Amino acid sequence: KIMGLLNEKTAYGKQILFGICAVPLIILAVGLVQSTSKLSEQEATLTELIHTNQTIVDNTQQTDKKLLKTINNVVGLTREETVFSSNSSITFIGDQSLLAIANELTTIYPNAVMHATPIAQVTDLASTINELKAKNQLHDTVVLMFGANSAFTKGQLERELKRIGMEKQIFLVTTTTSKTWRDDVNSVYAAVSEKYSNVHVLDWNEYSKDQDWFYSRKSYVTEVGAHEEALFFAKKIYETLRGN
Repeated sequence: KIMGLLNEKTAYGKQILFGICAVPLIILAVGLVQSTSKLSEQEATLTELIHTNQTIVDNTQQTDKKLLKTINNVVGLTREETVFSSNSSITFIGDQSLLAIANELTTIYPNAVMHATPIAQVTDLASTINELKAKNQLHDTVVLMFGANSAFTKGQLERELKRIGMEKQIFLVTTTTSKTWRDDVNSVYAAVSEKYSNVHVLDWNEYSKDQDWFYSRKSYVTEVGAHEEALFFAKKIYETLRGN
């Protein structure tokens, strides 16, 4: 009887021990499922966003598009900043980081021309620049948003800036990518802007640091992040160009 009781207690103890050990595993499993579900939701949202904004970007390149005199009321901008931006002719060229904010940019810059694809790199710029020049859509102010897909050298970037034309005002947007080359890309931007007086850095990477404005993939901002980034551009571009 004593041995039977001991065996029962031992078996009961093992069940308790197993239960205790299983709890963290269950919690971990639930966490992984929730995390995977959240990522799946984000991917679905991003897929829809890219599709919608790609259409917006493509529509800005229509050669028969009339000059718009619309001045939208943009929350976060002063009247002077809004009017200046609405009347500005700007060309934006970039990768998925540009696609993510295309809808916000068209509200602030109704006459902007945009060229963006999710896999764009600086090495693709030559054909893009030539295409925009041929359609007379490379405006006097050009904003470049690259770095999400690959790094590039100072020489490569300088070559494309000269192709754009050094008589133009060119803005380089620092990348927020989580890839290992982020700092290299942003260092190239800084070095080039120091060398040429017509080249300016929009340091979005620094401005957005520690903000909850991004999806898990740091190249893509959330809806709030897109609005904040577009406002940041408008204010900095206005600040830089209003005296020119």
